[in-house]
Amino acid sequence: MNRLLQLALTFSKLGALTFGGGIAMLPDIKRLAIHHRWIQPADWEDIITLSQLTPGAIAVNCANIIGYRAAGKWGSFVAVLAMIIAPITIISLLALVFESWLALPEVMNALQGMLLAVFILFTKSMIQLSRFAWHRPFWFGLSALSFLMVWFEVLSPLQVTLLFSILGVIWVKWMVRLPS
Repeated sequence: MNRLLQLALTFSKLGALTFGGGIAMLPDIKRLAIHHRWIQPADWEDIITLSQLTPGAIAVNCANIIGYRAAGKWGSFVAVLAMIIAPITIISLLALVFESWLALPEVMNALQGMLLAVFILFTKSMIQLSRFAWHRPFWFGLSALSFLMVWFEVLSPLQVTLLFSILGVIWVKWMVRLPS
């Protein structure tokens, strides 16, 4: 099968059938990208890092990088377009009728079921991502500290992000002793 067509079919299916947003999609994106041999398992950490660093939805950023690795510029274009068409269409259609549907018990039950599924997918993603982040007790401690600061509203998520970004720069500059 043509690689561009394979990218389009795979990412359109992911975009249409995966609920819960980008983080919830990550295990499926990884599994399919490795299955189709668009990336190697060792590449996944780099793809996640780059996807988080660039603005936009993490799943779309992953599709962009994987598409580019699989088929160059056109692969990137096709993967991103395929990833976003179904959600944009579904959200647009739902927005037209959503308020009138909220009164239906079946809709509320379906949304509650999706919430549980999203929680499970999100938890699975967080466990997989934690394997990359917590190789050393020091980094685990910083992760726990940042979580607690946000949970107990000591600092806002933005302030915690800025604080730990500054600490990361200081760590690299003075503790690792990289040349300027």
